Amino acid sequence: PLPDLRALGSLFPEPVQIVVAAGSPIADIAALKGKRVDIGQPGSGTRVNAEAVLSASGVALGDLGAITEEGLAAGLRRLGAGEVDAVITTIAAPAHSLQLAAANQGIRLLSIGEEAKATLAAGHPNLVPVTLPANTYPGQADDVRTVAATALLVGTAGIPDSTVEAVLGQTYGGIDFVAAGSTAGALISKATGRTGLTLPLHPAAERFLLRDAPSQ
Repeated sequence: PLPDLRALGSLFPEPVQIVVAAGSPIADIAALKGKRVDIGQPGSGTRVNAEAVLSASGVALGDLGAITEEGLAAGLRRLGAGEVDAVITTIAAPAHSLQLAAANQGIRLLSIGEEAKATLAAGHPNLVPVTLPANTYPGQADDVRTVAATALLVGTAGIPDSTVEAVLGQTYGGIDFVAAGSTAGALISKATGRTGLTLPLHPAAERFLLRDAPSQ
């Protein structure tokens, strides 16, 4: 436990992406029962989110045919070799490694069902609904409905207010992330700076994010 930890603001969504081969007969998450799935490395955010999404979709870890825990890069290699049937990852979209896999070996992303999303919303407030629009990845013809963890900028309660102001001023307005070539950075916006927070805000951050915000 780190009781002194404080959020300075939300940055960008990191969607949970459930990846199968383009020609796979797997149509939804429930169909992963009995299949070989890479669920992410132990202790990783991907692993925690994978277990939550599977459970909400009615799939226990014991329902899977086999589990690997190697992470995205190794998982995609195994998927291409036919050694696993699905890979679950939590990563900002579009992820370069998934773009390459879509272009070179062909992949498809599974959507999370509405009931599962409602279950996740009730039990996992850190996961927010997101849609990956068609063409996020090569060959992706349809929107993909999923959930996302939110990347957070964090610090401690003892950070001086002036430092928080300076950091947030740069983060939310002082850096041209598009020019820097950061797709994830381009999603950073003061308007979504309070989305998906699971930590108390530093008081200076709360004042910064509320400043000039539209009245509710």
